Amino acid sequence: MCYCAVSRQVILKDIESSSVPDEALVRSCCWETVCRVRAWNLEAVDSEVWRDLCAKRGYLFGRQNPRGF
Repeated sequence: MCYCAVSRQVILKDIESSSVPDEALVRSCCWETVCRVRAWNLEAVDSEVWRDLCAKRGYLFGRQNPRGF
């Protein structure tokens, strides 16, 4: 099941607890959904938690393609 189909409440809880699945961080449709949920709940999401989630996403992309091409 695609993470995009998960409810907004679950996605928000996953963001707040830094437990968004790795696949959702690298799939563009899922990442867009995560970003949308964060935007709708901007006050609820700690900026450090969001920064860490973005860093993890960058790490996962780097790990998928370590040579950059």
